[in-house]
Amino acid sequence: MYLFYSILLLLHVAQPAFANEWDDYISEVTQLPIQENCLPRKYEAQGEKRGAVMLHHGFTACPQQFFATAERLSASGFTVYLSLLPGHGGKWNGNMSPHKDIPQGRKAKKQYETFAARMNSVMAKEE
Repeated sequence: MYLFYSILLLLHVAQPAFANEWDDYISEVTQLPIQENCLPRKYEAQGEKRGAVMLHHGFTACPQQFFATAERLSASGFTVYLSLLPGHGGKWNGNMSPHKDIPQGRKAKKQYETFAARMNSVMAKEE
């Protein structure tokens, strides 16, 4: 069983680089049947850029839980990324669980490792 914290903050000193990795991730996720408020988001830093923050939601939540926090961090000079954990945020169609795609068992380890490597790549480009 893998446990995830509801908030994971990664702060990096900002540099003027940005990866296409985040854009590619967004393109892939938006092809899935995801609830609107669960879609990953990026908030650009306002004013003098001070760094970057990536927030990961809890097991039963989605990026929506961080909208207000992301706005405050952005206003304080941080670029903010709100990710969506693999398998989360699915739309309920009336006859199946919206959580049916959440990785479980042996498959989960690989999916979360791939996700973590991708998010690490996004943040590395912020250095």
